[in-house]
Amino acid sequence: MKEEGFRFALDDFGSGFASFTYVKLFPIDFIKIEGEFIRSMIESKLDEAFVKGAVTLAKTAGIKTIAEYVEDEVIYNAVKSLSIDYAQGFYIGKPRRSCN
Repeated sequence: MKEEGFRFALDDFGSGFASFTYVKLFPIDFIKIEGEFIRSMIESKLDEAFVKGAVTLAKTAGIKTIAEYVEDEVIYNAVKSLSIDYAQGFYIGKPRRSCN
């Protein structure tokens, strides 16, 4: 499928132990870092350490990162400071219907 141009994302990275195994075994293009870690990393050094580790792992493996639950400017700036590639959440934009 990759040869036909498909790209793959691993959603909710960090929500289970298998996340690291999936990165190793499958041709992942993006990891979406579990939003609970993103949301909590401002108050929790442990969650911040997890996010930093996920970013380091992804960059080492040539995988782009996506932060879930970017809901305000404080979190957005923290995500930017960690060089996370993409962000999603209410601060970026509210969900809307497709044009189709």
